[in-house]
Amino acid sequence: MKVVQIFRADVYRDGGSLGFQFEGDNGNRYEFFLKTRRFEKGADANYHPPVLFLENCNSGEIVRRMTSWEEAQEFIRPLAFDNDRFRQIQEVVNNRGNFI
Repeated sequence: MKVVQIFRADVYRDGGSLGFQFEGDNGNRYEFFLKTRRFEKGADANYHPPVLFLENCNSGEIVRRMTSWEEAQEFIRPLAFDNDRFRQIQEVVNNRGNFI
C-alpha cells in the first residue's frame, strides 16, 4: 500500500498515543497508529510498534500490524507532511518506539 495523501497527524487523549490519517493508493482511508506505553510498568519503549487501521483506530479493523521498527521506518521514510506531530511520529519510529 502506498500513501497518496496525509490528512492530519495528532496526539490522542488517551495519554499520548500518536497517529496520522492518510489516503491509500486504493482510495481507502487509513490510520497509522502508535499506542502509548506510558502506563505500562517496565516497558522497554514509549510506544508499541505501529498498527494500520482501516479508517481510524476506533474502527478496530486492523489491516496491517508492523512487526518491527525497521518495517515502520521503511513505511514512513518516503513520506512528508508539514506538521509538528508528524515529525514527532517520525522521531518515535526512527528511535524504535522512544521519544527523545
